[in-house]
Amino acid sequence: MTRELIALVDGMEPIAGPKTVGSENYARISKAFFERGWSGFEEEFNRLFSPDRPDYIDIKRDLLRESVFLRKVHERMSGVFLGKSTVEEMLDEANRPQVPPQFH
Repeated sequence: MTRELIALVDGMEPIAGPKTVGSENYARISKAFFERGWSGFEEEFNRLFSPDRPDYIDIKRDLLRESVFLRKVHERMSGVFLGKSTVEEMLDEANRPQVPPQFH
């Protein structure tokens, strides 16, 4: 489900900062994510929010819109680490207005 939600939020306006789940939960989930990747994200998220909750998907979707979890942010950062772009180029791209995908 997380993969589908990541695809869904791709291109949506990001949510700045730990607004979705609160600072403490955000810190726990992001720490698990940075230490163990997406499996750590899943484990910690499910520890904090039961999959049986009626708003489980909504909370996860909104959390995935926070910058630290956005696929586009990771692609940009990878480009810098791999020497394909500079930090300045990454920031310029990040600050350009995003064009939402068009569905026909």
